[in-house]
Amino acid sequence: MLDKPIEELSVIVVNTACNASFGDKRWFIELMNQTIDMGFKTVDMMDFAGLPKEIWLPRFEAADVIFFA
Repeated sequence: MLDKPIEELSVIVVNTACNASFGDKRWFIELMNQTIDMGFKTVDMMDFAGLPKEIWLPRFEAADVIFFA
């Protein structure tokens, strides 16, 4: 669905929702490792809860893929 190969794509992983879950977060670490192993050009991660738009919006705009975890 994207017009360039994965090695040219930047992904941002939004982990805000998983912060509310209690307990072991190995599932999230495994998910991040799988995302890295896919071969994206860059992998960014951000919890934007409480951050002003001036901080998170440029990072969202720079990403080709936005992944909510």
